[in-house]
Amino acid sequence: MLKIAEKESWERANDLVTPVRKGFPDLDDGPKTKAILEHILLQHPEYSYAALYDKKTNLLISRTQPSHDQDAAYCAYAQEDINMLLSWLPLESPGMVKHLRRMEEKGEQPVAFYGGWMPRENQTTYWHIAYFIPPGVPKDRVAVGVVAFDEDYMRKNFLPAVMKDVLTGKSSVLKADANPPIMMIHPLRDSNPWLASAKWDGGKPEAERILRMFSRPWVLAIKYQGTTVADIGARFLHYNYTILAAPLRADDRGSLADLSQRLQRDDSGEAEV
Repeated sequence: MLKIAEKESWERANDLVTPVRKGFPDLDDGPKTKAILEHILLQHPEYSYAALYDKKTNLLISRTQPSHDQDAAYCAYAQEDINMLLSWLPLESPGMVKHLRRMEEKGEQPVAFYGGWMPRENQTTYWHIAYFIPPGVPKDRVAVGVVAFDEDYMRKNFLPAVMKDVLTGKSSVLKADANPPIMMIHPLRDSNPWLASAKWDGGKPEAERILRMFSRPWVLAIKYQGTTVADIGARFLHYNYTILAAPLRADDRGSLADLSQRLQRDDSGEAEV
């Protein structure tokens, strides 16, 4: 189930970025670049800022989310993140573009993600970006398009939707379970929940999976209410044995015990009379 959640996260994130990537400004848009970024952000409130970086000119053109222009604190945090981006992008961009070109050659979606945990106002926050090569960039030139996911959107919309889809999926076993599973997400080195599904009681998870969608991974954790993962495993094992034994119930096959006795005689070299 945790693997399903990881896959669901990747697919949802890629689906969000694809239309933005196709409409992103190219290096020849010049003065229109900022206006194009503003238009993209107005159409996609799930992003806190968008930026275009050109290694050749060492120029970063950015725009914070216009719908928050009147929110001084929001704009300050977004600009702080943009300044941090500019501090490492000139050095890292060649490797980022090389990675994206390799993905493209393999037929994969040329979009990658990067992020990390950071303290902000006495709490742990997560910054997270998607990056890609803008349209029309020659293969011998280094340029990167960046959009940053709004943290509130990730915490209140994106990840809860992933959890809901996984926990209310099409599995007949889950739908029939009187005690459905519950999930939470926490930083790799901090077991305190950053986000939890409904009814999470603060207990210890029974199973975890590192979600390496970003450079500083999340940990997806799961447990069952009143039913352990071991209980679920035992149920599946019993179910499988039941399926295997079902053909033996025909009148001409004898019982499972009879079959066991015959196998034991065969192993000992005894002949049936």
